[in-house]
Amino acid sequence: MIKQEILSKLANKEDLTQEEIGFMVYEFKEVHDSIIEADPDGILRSFVFEVGDDLYYEVTCLESNTDGSKKFESQPRRVKKETEPVESFVRCED
Repeated sequence: MIKQEILSKLANKEDLTQEEIGFMVYEFKEVHDSIIEADPDGILRSFVFEVGDDLYYEVTCLESNTDGSKKFESQPRRVKKETEPVESFVRCED
């Protein structure tokens, strides 16, 4: 039931509680995780969750280095999946 409530709130652009955002972490498939910033106090991370077919939301979380607690810094934001060209260098065969 709570999964449908979260999906409804996301669709209607309503704010989620910290508990509902935390529920997203366990209920939806994580498709991307990146570290935004790290310092002695904690790590600011960005997670992207797939909540439906081609429907993604990003959540920003501050993870404490001292007690392991997590605080969600903002409301989930809708994001889209894009493929960007990446330049790379490979060794030449001599």
